[in-house]
Amino acid sequence: MVRVLNENGIRYSSFDITVAKKEIVEALKSKHNIDEFPQLIINKEAIGNVYKVKELAEKKELQPKIPKDELIQSMNEKLKDLINTKPVMLFMKGIPASPECGFSRQMIELLNRY
Repeated sequence: MVRVLNENGIRYSSFDITVAKKEIVEALKSKHNIDEFPQLIINKEAIGNVYKVKELAEKKELQPKIPKDELIQSMNEKLKDLINTKPVMLFMKGIPASPECGFSRQMIELLNRY
């Protein structure tokens, strides 16, 4: 299940039921109608065991169930967001006030000139 969550860019916390008091585990089973572990619970709703989670992931139905702030952006999504921040975006070594290579320095000089 951990692999499926990681592959889908999902942040999660875990709870080790092997060290929990029996009453807590039994209450969890009762409240969510669970008979086996591991179980994925999202927003207080039991989603299912590892087979169910794999099935949802394969059908692309898992991520829509995850709160947006718990999804880790893929590199492509991060780049898209970054590129779309401003109409003109310069990727360089260093910062404009302190370029860290000759090409970056030349680019800053060109941009400052025009």
